[in-house]
Amino acid sequence: MKMKGRFLILLCMCLLISCQDQKEKEYNRILEELNLDLSNISNIVIIPNEGCGGCITDATIFFQENFLSFRDSTVIIFTGVRDLKQLQLTVGSKLLDEKNVFIDSKNLFLNDKVSSIYPQRLNIKNSNTSAYSLFERSNF
Repeated sequence: MKMKGRFLILLCMCLLISCQDQKEKEYNRILEELNLDLSNISNIVIIPNEGCGGCITDATIFFQENFLSFRDSTVIIFTGVRDLKQLQLTVGSKLLDEKNVFIDSKNLFLNDKVSSIYPQRLNIKNSNTSAYSLFERSNF
């Protein structure tokens, strides 16, 4: 019985690692398609237009208040934007005009492999995704 349990745990770990690798590959494919200069970037935050309202609002307010501290190392991407004028009213034109703030007009981050109703954080190393997680103020 112990052997079966260990085998199942090992199998689950392998599947989880495999899924993570596929997700990282998809993030990197999308970033390549967006053709962003990530040479000095350590983080990308993807903020969806719809989903967990409180989470999205929290991430948006955090960057409105603190973006100057992160603008040289962080890219912010808004995805799922249906109404640009509404986004400008919600976020503010000042933040949207920053050089490291982008709108995913093709909604590439809404595909089934990487979409989330929560803001996401991608850690970038050597212009590629090295890790990903949900956005949390405490991790910035």
